[in-house]
Amino acid sequence: MADDSPFRQGGPLRNGHKETPEQRARRERAEALKARARDAMHDAEQVFWAKMAELFPEVTHGDFPPDATFAWHDAMERALYTWLRWNYPDGEEILDDIAKLE
Repeated sequence: MADDSPFRQGGPLRNGHKETPEQRARRERAEALKARARDAMHDAEQVFWAKMAELFPEVTHGDFPPDATFAWHDAMERALYTWLRWNYPDGEEILDDIAKLE
């Protein structure tokens, strides 16, 4: 976590104050959702490629260029976070908290 993060655990915030219990709870909630999102994207990617292999049995290699891999992951993350922002309880607030973790 970056030193200038507004959620530094036990450390000063940008305004020089210690993290309050409410801020800590929000940070921990954001960290937990971020981890779940990462796991969900990994699982979804595995299911996607398994389905592609099933539908295209004549394809015998799994090559995918690195630049396309980065673009794929970025697109998946944007799609998931957009969906969460619109559908997760307090989605806008928690997605803003996740952004503060960066």
